[in-house]
Amino acid sequence: MKKVFFVLAIISTLAGCQNSKKQQPAEGNKVLAGLLESYYDGRMQLYPLEATVNGDNRFNNLLPADFTDNYRAKLKDFFSKNQEAIKKINRDSLNENDMASYDIFTYEMDILLKGLSLNFMGSSAGGDNSFMPFDQFNGVPITLGQMGGGT
Repeated sequence: MKKVFFVLAIISTLAGCQNSKKQQPAEGNKVLAGLLESYYDGRMQLYPLEATVNGDNRFNNLLPADFTDNYRAKLKDFFSKNQEAIKKINRDSLNENDMASYDIFTYEMDILLKGLSLNFMGSSAGGDNSFMPFDQFNGVPITLGQMGGGT
């Protein structure tokens, strides 16, 4: 009886070790991946405090005056270019994962451009209202103090 259980244990162990054929995941769209990577790099350059929070130290030497009309124009141009670029990609040719990325990216570009038309600056770490660059709860002076204090 012990031999039977021992043999069954060995057989089940060896059966579990068999290489099962796995389906290869569908290859992602390289154009979409390039666009998303380019968007991330451009966004981090426009929002250097967000880059620092994300652990990306490439833009630590930048601190834009995010309450100015010039900065808002740069944001609008950046988001508009990305919105036009995503429209050039055929959504139906994407795999399921890339379709989700496509939908989220399209939604984000729409919302950010609508927000800019209402003077909402997006999700910069410094603040979100272009008319009040900082207040007692958020803004660049408070964010820099929090970053320096480790909070």
